[in-house]
Order: sequence, then C-alpha cells, then structure tokens
Amino acid sequence: AEQHGFVPVIRLSHEFAYYDEDMSKEIANPWEYYFEMWDDSIDEKKALNVCYSNYLHRDSMRARLNLSPYRMENYYARTITELCLPIIRKYMRLKPSIINSSFEILAEVTEKGGKILGVHYRGTDYKQQFNGHPIFVEEEQIIDEIRNAMNSIKFDAVFVATDDSNICDRIRKEVIGIPILIHSDVFRSSGNVSIAFSDNNRKFHHYLLGYEIARDMYTLSLCDGLVAGKSSVGFLSNLYKQSRNEKYEYMHIIDNGNNSNDNEYFKES
Repeated sequence: AEQHGFVPVIRLSHEFAYYDEDMSKEIANPWEYYFEMWDDSIDEKKALNVCYSNYLHRDSMRARLNLSPYRMENYYARTITELCLPIIRKYMRLKPSIINSSFEILAEVTEKGGKILGVHYRGTDYKQQFNGHPIFVEEEQIIDEIRNAMNSIKFDAVFVATDDSNICDRIRKEVIGIPILIHSDVFRSSGNVSIAFSDNNRKFHHYLLGYEIARDMYTLSLCDGLVAGKSSVGFLSNLYKQSRNEKYEYMHIIDNGNNSNDNEYFKES
C-alpha cells in the first residue's frame, strides 16, 4: 500500500477466526482487539481513492516473496526481516495489556538477571498432517531439544507456549530442576482440532483465544532463547524480537519437513 501511495487501514470482519460477537459490541474492528491503530483519524469512506484488498493481493505477495512460516530459510533470511521489521514497528503495535502480561510472567526471573528459554509446541490440528503444513513435532523431540538448549546455555527458567494440554505436564515431569513458566489461563486442548474453532461458555471466548496466542507470541519474544517447530507463533516471535533490535542467544527451529498429501486443510464441499 505504501509503495503505491496508499495509507494502510486494517478492518477485519466477522469472518476473522477470532471474531467475538460480545467483544465486538465494545470494539467494532476485530483488528483493534489486539493492536493499536496507528492513526485513528483515517476514514476510508471519506477518501477520494480507495483500494480494497482481496485474496489476489495476498496470493501475489506470497508468490513473489514466499513469506511463509513453513519455510525454514525464512527464519534466517535477511530479506524477510528487512521487509517485515519496519511494518511491525509502525503498524503492528500490540495493546499494552498483552505486553504487560507478557512481562509479568517472566519478571521474577528477569529481575534477578536470569535467562529464560522460550518453547513453542504446536499440537492440536498439526496432528492431522494437513497438506503443506509442517510435519508434526513429537513430544520426545521437543523435550530433547529443550535439554540440548540447556546444555548449551545456562537458562534459569523455561517458558512454554502451547495449544496442547498434554505437553505441559510432560515437560514438568521430564525437565527437572528448573522453573517451568506457563500462562495458566490459556485455553488448551488434548485433541486434534484447532482451538480456533472451539466453543466454550467463558465470556469473550473467541476474543480470548486470539489474545492468548498474541500474548504467548510476545512472551516468547522476550525470552533469551527459542526452541520451536515451524509455525506462525515462533516465526513472529523472532520478528518481534528483532523489531526491538534484539536477537535470541540460542534459537533452534525443529524442521521435520512439510506434509505432501491430499489431506487439504479446507476441503471443497
């Protein structure tokens, strides 16, 4: 948009995965559930020239840039970071509530000068092995990589971000002698269906699902090391960290390859 002289405006609809009917009574634009608007004075309805984005624009950008968290080289490519970091700094400023909660869970360790290993484990629908998605990381793999990280650098705590309820207990049981930090209010599942499509009777459930993912991502970005499989959460945590001119002291992305099959995520009816 900037390259063509347009001012970017993001407005999400009820089709957004974390659209919440109750939250939208308070905040009409779901983008603003989690992000601060960079210019509240913009009203595209009063603009002389407006270009509405569509899937063609998204697909053309993907084809030209291969901007995907499922490509291992993108975690280290300078061209990707040079492209993304100015956009994150200017347009993707998270709400203070997300940032403050991220700092709070790590404060007891960081205030003593301790180092924290961030771990992201993607479960649920990854187990279904959808075409093009990363091949599922087994529990044993992530635990082995946590141990490898701790043998490389002295970490004083481990922060775990996950949508999978089983791995939390497994890490506590097998990674002994170091505090395990977890946001305790996160909605998790032991099944193989994405929590994005879950229902629950807690107030603002769908809003909270998005809030918890954004908070996990940002908390990971505050850690000193990162162990993760390929996913948007780990990918963005690395970019947010670099957007603050910081780098992980230790980073290992587990790459089992990507699935190649006929099991499509969105099947035609």
